[in-house]
Amino acid sequence: SNKSATVTINVASLVTSLEISGPDTVTIGTKTSVTAKYTVTAVRPDRAADKKVTWTIDGITQPAGQEVTLQASDVRMANGTLTVSKKVPAGTQISIIATAADGGGAQDSLTVTVE
Repeated sequence: SNKSATVTINVASLVTSLEISGPDTVTIGTKTSVTAKYTVTAVRPDRAADKKVTWTIDGITQPAGQEVTLQASDVRMANGTLTVSKKVPAGTQISIIATAADGGGAQDSLTVTVE
């Protein structure tokens, strides 16, 4: 007897590129703190199995002569929301990074300036 079988193999694709979308400035003014929301758009390829990202702060650069000691609570990034306290001087630049959670290494960064 002739028997046959069909096997289907689904190959999960890793994210190869992504793009952060959100404001490149935050204005604190007289508020205690300010938040800004960021999202990831243009995740490629479309068939990527895991489109989740992790958010991190890569660096904080304060203007010369205005440096203050910042605590972790003064600049926070969680679930795409950046929170900046009024302790952070105007002109400070905060570099945020979104990295694909699938382990493929795709990431994008954005520098946000405090006004």
